Parts: sequence; C-alpha cells; structure tokens
Amino acid sequence: MLDVSAEWTLLARLRDGAYLNGYSAIRTADISAVRPDDRFLPFLKAQRNWPPARPTHPIDLGSAQGVVRGALDNAPVLGFYRSTAPDGGFWIAHGIAVVEPHWWYLTISPEGTWDEGDERARIDEVSRIDFLTDYISVLQESAGSPPEDAVMVTRPAGAAR
Repeated sequence: MLDVSAEWTLLARLRDGAYLNGYSAIRTADISAVRPDDRFLPFLKAQRNWPPARPTHPIDLGSAQGVVRGALDNAPVLGFYRSTAPDGGFWIAHGIAVVEPHWWYLTISPEGTWDEGDERARIDEVSRIDFLTDYISVLQESAGSPPEDAVMVTRPAGAAR
C-alpha cells in the first residue's frame, strides 16, 4: 500500500514472479480485510525494488475524479472497472477528457485493436483503476497510436450514442 484516504487506496501491484507491475487505485470502502504478507519482501529488496516508487505524478485520492485524472497524468492508457457493470467488466481505455460527472475514452479490445467510437462513463461508477501494468502496456503497444480523429463528443445527459 502506497497511500490511503477515506475514499481511495493506492497500491503497488505484483505480477507472477513477485516483480513490481504498475499500480491499482481501489475504492477504500471496497476493502473488507487486509492480511499482511511479506513472503516476497526479501526478493524485492534483493532486486532493489523496495520500497516501490510512487507514480511520477501525484494521485489525488480524495475523489474518483482525482484518481482518474491522476492516473491519466501518469499513463495515457489505463484499465478500469465500473461498479455498475453486471459482470464486473474490465476496460482498457485511452482517456480523452474528464468533464464532471463523466469521462470520455477510447477502448482497446482484448485483441489489441482500437474499438470504434468514443465511450463515456460516470466518474463515480469507476471502482478500480490499474495503470502502468505489463498487460496494459502490451495492449497499448499492439494497438498503436489512438485514431487521429479521436475527439470528445459531448452528448446531453441520457442521450443515446
């Protein structure tokens, strides 16, 4: 755990092999229990990866908007979960704009290609954000640069796409 507030908690992530692998910001209210686990600490210290570095740009953990903006300041592509998704869906997205109460983004498919058109989500529906992870980096590299015509299209609240 790198930082915590009443609203959000910032974690350094580990991947297989106990290597550091980016960051996750999760809603603090979604944490039900914490169990200390230091079995990988000797390895991390031997690799000079301890303590983990904080993200280059600060993350405002006081609000979902602060977390989304902070994650995008650190990485143009991030992964996120929405609390309202029936299946707990996970999206890989390139942020276009944050305009309260929404944020607009372009998604990258699991095959590493850009999906057509922009999407938007309510910022307060974001329940977890991952950034600077190996998986997200591979998808971003596979997809290449975002489409040049990617612009935020504002729609009235409740308007159909």
